Amino acid sequence: MPPTLATSWMLLMLCVGTGAVLAAYLAYRDAARQRPEGEPTEEHPPGLQVGHGRLPRVLVVLYIGMALGMIGYVLYVWLAAPGI
Repeated sequence: MPPTLATSWMLLMLCVGTGAVLAAYLAYRDAARQRPEGEPTEEHPPGLQVGHGRLPRVLVVLYIGMALGMIGYVLYVWLAAPGI
């Protein structure tokens, strides 16, 4: 099957989306690391509890599900070509 403009565009968007997801993960991972020695600590009002800043598991599952859904939809449109 020769590539047409539509399938090439979908493949490009799939690659761009995958790169964006990877960049977002790397940005989160770098932000979650320990801060350097010289960086000042944040001060909070008394009685305020601050967590360690990780993403809740529900959001991780939601993000992974959305990414897999988008990839699956693009592959469905690309390979099955339902005439959308």
